[in-house]
Amino acid sequence: MLILIHHSSGSNRFDFNETTGSPAGCQDGGDSDFVAGSLSVQPTAATISPQPGCSTNNLTKGSSQTYNEGVVDSIPLALAGGSAHTECYWDMTDITMMQKLRPIKQPTTILSICR
Repeated sequence: MLILIHHSSGSNRFDFNETTGSPAGCQDGGDSDFVAGSLSVQPTAATISPQPGCSTNNLTKGSSQTYNEGVVDSIPLALAGGSAHTECYWDMTDITMMQKLRPIKQPTTILSICR
């Protein structure tokens, strides 16, 4: 799975790990990218489906977290305990992700999410 979490297209750029501003993430912090944005990942309501012959025993969904540069740089989607099946794979679907963006003004439209 590929998740693009730092977007740059022309002058429209957003970040995923800022905590400054009101609400948090709507203002650039002290890093060097000069863009704002905040990404929250919520795997708690996701569905884990095992391949045939395997189970979800000893699999735990990760906790809901927001990226925070230098503090939360990775977010586990799921964790496997010592007695979880080996040589199995699981599909994990319906993971909620919320991205906060700074207001973006384009010539014909205005997208204003952070206020």
